[in-house]
Amino acid sequence: MNAPDHTHMLARHDDPAVTPHDDPLVVHPDPLVIAGRAYRSRLLVGTGKYKDFNETRAAIDASGAEIVTVAIRRTNIGQNANEPSLLDYLPPSQFTLLPNTAGCYTADDAVRTLKLARELLDGHRLVKLEVLGDTHTLFPNVRETIRAAETLIKDGFDVMVYTSDDPIIARELEAVGCVAIMPLASLIGSGMGILNPWNLKLIIEQSKVPVLVDADHGYGNALNAQAAARAFERAGVAAFHLEDQSFPKKCGHYDDKSLVPVGEMVQKLKAVRDALHDPDFVVIARTDAIAVEGFAAAIDRASAYREAGADMLFVEAPTSEAEIAAIAKSVSGWKLINMFEGGKTPLLPVARLEALGYHLVIIPSDTQRAAIKGMQRVLAAIGRDGSAASMRADMVSFKEREALVDTAGYLDRSNRYAS
Repeated sequence: MNAPDHTHMLARHDDPAVTPHDDPLVVHPDPLVIAGRAYRSRLLVGTGKYKDFNETRAAIDASGAEIVTVAIRRTNIGQNANEPSLLDYLPPSQFTLLPNTAGCYTADDAVRTLKLARELLDGHRLVKLEVLGDTHTLFPNVRETIRAAETLIKDGFDVMVYTSDDPIIARELEAVGCVAIMPLASLIGSGMGILNPWNLKLIIEQSKVPVLVDADHGYGNALNAQAAARAFERAGVAAFHLEDQSFPKKCGHYDDKSLVPVGEMVQKLKAVRDALHDPDFVVIARTDAIAVEGFAAAIDRASAYREAGADMLFVEAPTSEAEIAAIAKSVSGWKLINMFEGGKTPLLPVARLEALGYHLVIIPSDTQRAAIKGMQRVLAAIGRDGSAASMRADMVSFKEREALVDTAGYLDRSNRYAS
C-alpha cells in the first residue's frame, strides 16, 4: 500500500449497468474503471495480518471491496501445495485479485514475483508494482520501479505504481502505468500555497490520472478556503488537505503548534463543500490536535470534521503504534496517515497500516532528500574530477530530458505564433 494502492478516486465511468454498493464509505457514485473494467467499490483492501483465511473472507465481505491486494511472497495462492490457499476463500470468479511485490528490492525480483502470480492465476494481468529502496524507509527505488514496470508492460501486464512530485518523474511514471500522482505544490509546512503553479498545471494537463495536492490550512478564513477550493477544482486536482493549524503553520511533527477553534475549522469545511461542484472532488481534513490538545481531543475534532463534510480524515503525528491503531478504530470512513522519517510517528510497514484500516499513506520529503543526495554526488564529482562524467550512468541523457520536458512541443507552439 504505498500510496497509489489506496488512492481510491482513480477514474470515472458512466456505465448505467453498474449499481453502486449501499455503503457510501466504501463506494463512489460513479464506478471505478481500471484497465477497462468497472468496479462499484473504490476501496482496495489487503489480505495480510488476519488470523486465518476465514477471517480474511469475512473482512472482505464486510468491506464491500471487489479488488483485493495479495502479497505473493507472504500469501499462498497455490505456490505451496501443502498449505491452505487464499483462492479457496477468495476465488477469482468473485474478486479481482491484485498481486503485489511487497518485499521486493530489485526490478528482476519484482518481475519474477509477478510472473509467478500470473502463472498461478491463469494469466491474470492487473498487478501492483512496488520495488523498495531499503528496509528502513520502505521508500520505492524509482529507477528499479520504472525498469520493472517497463518490463512488465512489454510482457502484457497492467501495472499500478507510486512516486514523487517532480513533473518529469510524474510523466515517466504515468507513461509506465501510474494510476494516481501526488505532487508537492509548495514547501512542506510553509503555508505559502502553490509556489509553482506552472509545474502543477503541467502535471495536471499531462496526467490522465487523479492529481492530489495539499491545500494547507485554506489560506485564511472560510471565504478564503472557498476561494482556494474553487481554484483547485478549476485546476483539475482530485483532492486536497485542509488543516486546523493556525497561521503561520508548522510541519506537523514540529513542536509549539497552535490550532484554530473547532468551530472555525468546521465552518471552513462546510464553506469548501458548498463551493465545490465536482462530486468526485475529495476533501481531506487534517488535525494536529494530538500534540496541542491531546489524543482524545484529536479524535473529537476528526469526528466533527467528518460531520462537516470531509471525505477523508488525517490525524497527524500519532506517537506510538497503539495510537495509530486507536485512530483507525475510532475514526470512521477513509483515513490517511503520514509516514514521515525523522518525525514523531513510528514508521510501520504499509501492509501493517493497511491491516489496521488506513486507506492512503503519504511519504513526504524522501524524494526531495534523494534529489539533494543526487545533486551532492554530482557536485562532488565535478569538484573532484572537473566534470560529472563519472555520474553519467545515473543521469538521463540530454535527449531524454528534452523529450520529458517536451521541448519540441514548446518550440512548435512558439513557431506557430511567431509574428
